[in-house]
Amino acid sequence: LHLQSRDIADWILRIKFKMTRAPNNYMGRFQKKVTVIGEKEAGTDTELFWRNGTVWTAVFKELQMTVQVPIKVVLVVRNPYDQIATLTRIAVEEHEERGKKFRRPIDSEYLIEDAIRRLFNISMQSALDIINTFNLDVLEVHLPNLSANPREEIGNWCKFFEVECYDWYVEMCIAYLYSKTHQTRHTLVWTPRLKQMVADNIKRFPWYKGYTFDSD
Repeated sequence: LHLQSRDIADWILRIKFKMTRAPNNYMGRFQKKVTVIGEKEAGTDTELFWRNGTVWTAVFKELQMTVQVPIKVVLVVRNPYDQIATLTRIAVEEHEERGKKFRRPIDSEYLIEDAIRRLFNISMQSALDIINTFNLDVLEVHLPNLSANPREEIGNWCKFFEVECYDWYVEMCIAYLYSKTHQTRHTLVWTPRLKQMVADNIKRFPWYKGYTFDSD
């Protein structure tokens, strides 16, 4: 990449691809030709876009010109109350490593509110801006649907990427799935104000339609 902001560009290029550990299912093994190349670093991508959208956009455009193949996005959608709980837990663990203690369930309105801000104002808003800016082809994968109807959902993945959906591949993927989504929201103490903050932000993003505190 030939960009003036080398530090951010190099940071993007140094992101390591995270592949599934499922047997016979990674980019190091293929037949005849590589059909799909994937990258699982959405959190890093959206943060980089939020930090410097101009440089990120330049890098993405150069990537498009270099690979000369369609770039598609898989948007994995989880109940946002659970996402916020996970972000809060990570923040709590970082504080506890420095000696601060928290009760369980976690009762920290400040940390929960900060997680709400980071999820919606940084991660989700950046994702929406990226999708709209580049008019990307997006497949929404809702985790409750994946848990309830794994074969149908995995079939949708294959159609989206225009690849053969082998029975052995479907069964292998199902073996790595949880039978039910983990509702981490119950590890936090939610005030009515915090719940309403999330409900108000849900309305900003089409992929969260239908999600509530009590839904899967």
